[in-house]
Formats: sequence, C-alpha cells, structure tokens
Amino acid sequence: MLWVHSTSAVLALPWTYAPACRNVALSPSDSYAGGGTWFEHSGETLVCERGGALLHAGGLPHCGVPVTRGVRHLLVLFLLAAPLPLLAGRLQAIGAAAGTKPQFFIQPRRRPADLALSSAALQLAIEANPRDAESHSQLGHNFASEDRHADAQRCFEAAVELSRGRDFAALVSLAEAQAAQRQHAAALVSLQAALELAPPPGPSAADERRAVRRREGLALVELERYEEAGLLFDALIDEEPGGMEDVEAWASLGVCMAALRQPEAALSCQKQVQRIRAASASVP
Repeated sequence: MLWVHSTSAVLALPWTYAPACRNVALSPSDSYAGGGTWFEHSGETLVCERGGALLHAGGLPHCGVPVTRGVRHLLVLFLLAAPLPLLAGRLQAIGAAAGTKPQFFIQPRRRPADLALSSAALQLAIEANPRDAESHSQLGHNFASEDRHADAQRCFEAAVELSRGRDFAALVSLAEAQAAQRQHAAALVSLQAALELAPPPGPSAADERRAVRRREGLALVELERYEEAGLLFDALIDEEPGGMEDVEAWASLGVCMAALRQPEAALSCQKQVQRIRAASASVP
C-alpha cells in the first residue's frame, strides 16, 4: 500500500487491526518538510530516512504529521497472522463503523448505522481485550448519544487511564460527560489536562485547541469564576484567525461582563454578536 502524505493527508490517530505495522520510507528526508509519525504514548515524532523502516504494534495510537513542503511517500505494510485473528480488533472495527464517534472531536457525533450493533460489538471487544482504550472511547460516544452520561463517563475514564492520561480526545469527551452531569469542577480539570497535553499534530490541531479553550471558559462561567472566564474569552477574541470572528467568544464575554456588573461592556459584546451574525447572514 502506498501512502502519500501532503499538507492535508493526515488521519486522526488511526488504529490498525493487524498485530504489527511497518512503515518503509520511500522519500529522502530533504525532499519534504514536516512529516513523520507521531505516537500518543510518548508524544514523539519519528522520521525515517529513505530505505529505513519503522515497526510498531498495530493498536498503538499514532498519526501522520502533516507535510508542509514537498511530498512524502511511504510503503505501509500490515503484518497479519492467520492463527491470531485479533477478535477484539475486528469487533472494534464493527463497532466503530456502526457507531457515533467522529474522526475529530470538534465534529458532531455521526449518525449511527446501527447503534445497538455497535454497542454490542464494542462491549464484546472490551471483554476480549479490556485494555483497549479505543473500544472504551467508542462505547462512551455511543452512551453519550443516548444521554447515558454516567455510563459515558466511566468509559472515558477508562480510556484516559489506559492511555496514562495521554488521550487528548478522551479527556475532552470525559469533560463533556462530566459537564452534562453538572460536575463542572471536574470537567475543568479534564479540560486543563487536555490543554496541557495539546492535540495530536494535524490540520485541525489549532481549531481543536481553540475549541477546548472555549469549553474551559464555559466551565469557568458555570463555576461563577467570571473574571477568569472573561480574560480567557478576551484572549480568544484577540487571537482570532485572520478574517474570522468568534461569535461564541463575544457572546460568552458578554455574559461575563453582565455578571461582573459592567453593563456597557456587556452591551458592546452583544452589539458585536449582532454585527457578526448580520454579516454572516449577508454572505451568499
């Protein structure tokens, strides 16, 4: 299999169901910038010179780092063993295909193809391999889609524990489950742990970090820590990407200003929200 990496060809922590995977570098390292394979457990990015190979366990969470210049070619080999069918991996694949977990956490949950089938397959996958963090995470998203937030929380806690606290998406999902049960202090801790880790490298990393910071601000609002929340939303507004305006940050900042009894500042924020929405509505 030939895997070509460009500035956009990157997957969010792909899992393979083979016992092992080997990446053979086909491009010299001076023909591209960026690139490499990032591993969740260590946070390291490994790059091989042409002809070199990287061998790793198939179930080890990893992703390709975006290439910023040139093209990087890889020959990806999945090493299979007929006597070892990896039942847990196959069950997880069924559960993932039929379930709700999106590729990136900033995307909405997918409409399940068959939620009952997905959850049953994932529960069997966990029975076959209780240390498979991804199966726990997938099942947690299914539970969350049914508003079973306590069950979802247990699944995400298991995923975080099994990753030794290095699963960024599981930490964010755990915070979501905690917030849904009004455990806002615990949700804030989970979000701050995710921010300390930073998201996996990829084209959506900056947006993912920004989304988590926005959720951190909302957790502060729920805890009535309005001054801290206001400073955070103000910073998000100052850091807006070029040509984009964060209507949610402006609206949340207005809530903070009102709670801090600064009506003029709150009104100014509301006017910004109305201006941004009017400008968006006028765009064909």
